[in-house]
Amino acid sequence: MKPARLIFFFFCFTACATPTMGDAKIPRPTPSPAAVAMGYQEAVELGGRYLHQAGYIDARFEHAEQPQPNIWRVRFGLAPKGSGRWVELYFDGTRRELMKTATEGGVRADLPPAVP
Repeated sequence: MKPARLIFFFFCFTACATPTMGDAKIPRPTPSPAAVAMGYQEAVELGGRYLHQAGYIDARFEHAEQPQPNIWRVRFGLAPKGSGRWVELYFDGTRRELMKTATEGGVRADLPPAVP
């Protein structure tokens, strides 16, 4: 055989034996916990949906905060306004699940009238 044919066959066989880019499994990076974690707006919306499903139609959003990483505390005031009644919802920001609820009945304390 001529040397040109040998080189041609050599390149043909080696090209067929190497994997293509389509065959290679490219690992996908796993998202960081910060990218997966629940944000402020999502915590407020999740709290509102939970209260609506639980029958608290007239609950008013008061505030939301993150007492610990990936833990959200969302507080809603209950009717009547100014009664001091509220409900707090604690959410796991990674799993997006309700962890705990806390309610306060609200006791109004008025000063007794002054005695002459």
